Amino acid sequence: MNRIFIDRSPRLKLKKMESDRGAVRPFRKFRTDLLVEVVLLLAMVGYFVGTASQSVGENISVTAIGAGLMALLSWWTLTTVSDGLELLVSRDRTCH
Repeated sequence: MNRIFIDRSPRLKLKKMESDRGAVRPFRKFRTDLLVEVVLLLAMVGYFVGTASQSVGENISVTAIGAGLMALLSWWTLTTVSDGLELLVSRDRTCH
């Protein structure tokens, strides 16, 4: 014979408490992403200045480095924008 046990004990429901720490974390993350974005942008400018006298494809290794740097900068820009939007949403939630 199978017995069914019904749990009638009261359970505590934990509410997610908003704290200052939760609001600071997206800001720090965004600030770090923005700093890396500036460093990558400066590296890209340095690449352009350093290769101004060369034509595209003249030196395949230099072209590959430039293409990789551009791809990394594009990906990081999208990551930074995503974290910026996350920061705006988290600030909007704390206001309401």
